[in-house]
Amino acid sequence: MAIGGSCLGTAANQAVDLIVPALVLTMAFTMPDAVGMSLVVIAINSAMALGLRAGSLDILWADALPFLTFAIIGKVLGKRIADRVPAAKLTTDFVVLLIVLAAYGATSSIVQLV
Repeated sequence: MAIGGSCLGTAANQAVDLIVPALVLTMAFTMPDAVGMSLVVIAINSAMALGLRAGSLDILWADALPFLTFAIIGKVLGKRIADRVPAAKLTTDFVVLLIVLAAYGATSSIVQLV
């Protein structure tokens, strides 16, 4: 449950997270500014989706609250870690994460095709 909640943002927003390297490389954003921009886009997208569907959803809060709780804990801990790690290391680690996610996606797609 903890892993699912803390990874929820990353898994659900891979396409938005790909914008971070594009902003850094093509528009000369600093890494913190690019990450901030990505988070703003994610927040707006999530708020719009929830707002448009709020009246028609029957949310099972007993199931949703643990994910929400662990997602918030993950964000708070991530902020504390990010404040202590140099930006260059965060950038390198982020690129490695994107490569791993891309390899996983490609591998699982190929396995399903075969």
